[in-house]
Amino acid sequence: DERPDFIGIDYAVDNLDAEQTIFPLAQERGIAVMVYMPFGRTRLWDRVEGHEVPAWAADFGATTWAQFFLKFAAAHPAVTVVTPATSRAHHMVDNMTTAKGRLPDEAERRRHLDAQKERLIRDWDELDFETRRDAIREVVDRIEVDGEDIRVFLRP
Repeated sequence: DERPDFIGIDYAVDNLDAEQTIFPLAQERGIAVMVYMPFGRTRLWDRVEGHEVPAWAADFGATTWAQFFLKFAAAHPAVTVVTPATSRAHHMVDNMTTAKGRLPDEAERRRHLDAQKERLIRDWDELDFETRRDAIREVVDRIEVDGEDIRVFLRP
């Protein structure tokens, strides 16, 4: 009965599914977790463009969005390593600077999530109906409703 030493998972502040399924299993079985795409490819950059990093992020050493997102991913107790991809030297230096300072605690991770949710809601409310409908069709694969639970599946 062999088990893997580690698994690679897509995990970012806007993609938390692994917290409910993969992470608990990895912790239970002692499997290391390597996070891929902590920036959601480019999704997160699009969402924070024109916005300043919250001042409270400096409490745990995050002064750029890259550091903010990387520290969020690395702070989950199931995560062993985070692997951001870049082809630009100045991005690599910024990513490496994430190692300075401490990781956010659970309350700060929740605050981060709340801030992202507020931004998404605000951005969504600013879109007109036609833009919303077109945007939904571009990214949503299917929607499942089970009682009060609604699950939205995004296109790959």
